[in-house]
Amino acid sequence: MSKESDLTKIPHEILQEAQRAGLELEEKNRSGTFMHLNQQTVASKVNELYEGKLELMDIKAALKKYPWLEEYRWKLVNKDKDEYTKKVAEDYSGGYFIRILKGAEIAFPLQSCLLITQRNLEQRVHNIIIAEEDSKAHIITSCLQHSTVPNAAHLGISEIYVKKGAMLNFT
Repeated sequence: MSKESDLTKIPHEILQEAQRAGLELEEKNRSGTFMHLNQQTVASKVNELYEGKLELMDIKAALKKYPWLEEYRWKLVNKDKDEYTKKVAEDYSGGYFIRILKGAEIAFPLQSCLLITQRNLEQRVHNIIIAEEDSKAHIITSCLQHSTVPNAAHLGISEIYVKKGAMLNFT
């Protein structure tokens, strides 16, 4: 499956599983949607109402686009914290970069889904969220393995920066 900008090209049976974890498929009451399936990002889209207020993309693309993002990477979490963190630091398939711009008030929640559909897969993701000064947002995130997959592991490391006057609700 190639990278898509929205959910329209993702197979229905996969979307049904994501919906079990709370993903809203219509997206009308969401400021943005991010989906990482197994080892790749398959959806990353900001609602047009929030363009210029919110950034959402795969973390690897964000690191290429913004060299300054390296200043945030692995600053809140020590790479050697434990065996799982070390694994993610050594090799990861992606994850999300979310940035709420200065003064932006995002009324609708942003949704993220990290889904595993392959047996015995170890999904390793590194996420960075930056809520700039005086911004407000709500992020709904879910991590799950498909109901037909008996064994899999999600190793997710998230670094969340909430700047002065910002408010971030993360569920």
